[in-house]
Amino acid sequence: MNVSIVGRKIDVTDGMKASINAVIEDIKKYNLDIISVKVIVEEDKKHEIKVEFNVIIAEKGSVVITQSDKDFYRAVDLVKDRLAKKLRRYHDKLVSHRIKEDIPSVVVKEIDEIVPVDL
Repeated sequence: MNVSIVGRKIDVTDGMKASINAVIEDIKKYNLDIISVKVIVEEDKKHEIKVEFNVIIAEKGSVVITQSDKDFYRAVDLVKDRLAKKLRRYHDKLVSHRIKEDIPSVVVKEIDEIVPVDL
């Protein structure tokens, strides 16, 4: 999995990287085929921090979650909750469909001919 952390108009500190990596470790538990994660941290004119997670999953595409807040760590926590909810739903959908496909269907043999029997 490729991880990219980009800071726009803000320096990304080691503490910020640690909290972002904690979120990435948390989403690994869903056992999805995650190709890459791109995180963009940006400060706007109002001095709010915008955190954007772009998670690219094989077979699904990309999941993008964006959150703005005055506090970086609060924004990351909100992104973590929203991302976990979305990935959990996708994981549950995959698991429930796999269970339905694994159930064997009952095969009924057809009778080709009916032969009369003399008594």
